Amino acid sequence: MHKCNKSLLAPYQRRWLSPAAAGAAAICGGAFLAACASSCGGSQASPKASDVTALPATYQVVYRVETSHGSSSQQSWEVLTQSGPFDVSDLVYRSDPRSGADPSTGTVSSFDHLYELAGGRLTLVSDRQPGPGSGAPGAGVEVAELAQRRIAAIKGRSAAAGEPCTVVRFGEPPVGPITAPNGSGTDDICIDRSGLEAHEAWTYHGRVVLERTAVEVRVGSSDSAIHGAPALSTAQTSGAPAILKVTERPDQINAPQSYLATPPAPAGFTAQPVATTIAFSPSDPSQVTDLSTIWSFSDGGAVITVEAGQGQLPWSPGDTPSGALELKGLGRAALALRSDGPEVRIELDQNRWVRVRGTVPPVQLSRYASELALAGR
Repeated sequence: MHKCNKSLLAPYQRRWLSPAAAGAAAICGGAFLAACASSCGGSQASPKASDVTALPATYQVVYRVETSHGSSSQQSWEVLTQSGPFDVSDLVYRSDPRSGADPSTGTVSSFDHLYELAGGRLTLVSDRQPGPGSGAPGAGVEVAELAQRRIAAIKGRSAAAGEPCTVVRFGEPPVGPITAPNGSGTDDICIDRSGLEAHEAWTYHGRVVLERTAVEVRVGSSDSAIHGAPALSTAQTSGAPAILKVTERPDQINAPQSYLATPPAPAGFTAQPVATTIAFSPSDPSQVTDLSTIWSFSDGGAVITVEAGQGQLPWSPGDTPSGALELKGLGRAALALRSDGPEVRIELDQNRWVRVRGTVPPVQLSRYASELALAGR
């Protein structure tokens, strides 16, 4: 699904897969310095790797999107809106949304649900694990680590929509796990100081096949002229078998019985409702593959989640380059880098595992993961 042997008009749709529904939240990019030099302005200063440390709690970005396939090209518009740390809509428009056009397709994420928009109707696709919404950016918090591991490179500075940004070059659009360049193309994302994508342009085999440029950026507000998705209360159900069931427990912050001691709230973060999840096999929805408890914490737009699970591992050991860690409380761990933020993975034994995810710099996430401990210890 994520690789370049698919239609070159498809990358835009990859953004709409949530971790709950398909294991990834997507961001795209490309050859920014070549494609944007004349249109975006700015300078190409000496590269410097620096992480975004504070993501905005609410924002709205309007993008103009150009895709090409062979001799044909197509223009569309995208509006990415975050109204809270877990609440994100990523909507596509056929014409400029600032003129009052209605969205044609897209996704809407809430704390524990994922919805799809099509034909003017909103459909509940599935439950989803608490975390950043589908389409929300997350790579900005791990720029320094990406550069240090040579998974990505810092190429310089530029600007779009009046915002200065840092150009980060990947080998291909980072969707879920971030992999090292493979030689088939370049994928540059210009990330502004808030962690938002100001521009992207994906070059595949020497040709720019996708360019996405922010034309309006609002932090802390939204454009009243833009029509969003229908209200969540109007959503219909898909009728498809559930592959994930998430149950909120709003009346208790302490988790139900778990082998993991209740995680403390990270400094400055607020605890959210604890959730329990049941994952089912996509090939046999009657078969449970794993059970888990998820503690969620938020601070403005930053999110940290701790998942203690039993059953099948929710990751593949070789799906992304990982660095080894030794945690004070839980022992040996691995740090993986994903497009939706870093992830600390701890495999306790054949049947128990812990996953700590966050939209905070890897050093901060690793330090917090080291505070976790098994129950009774």
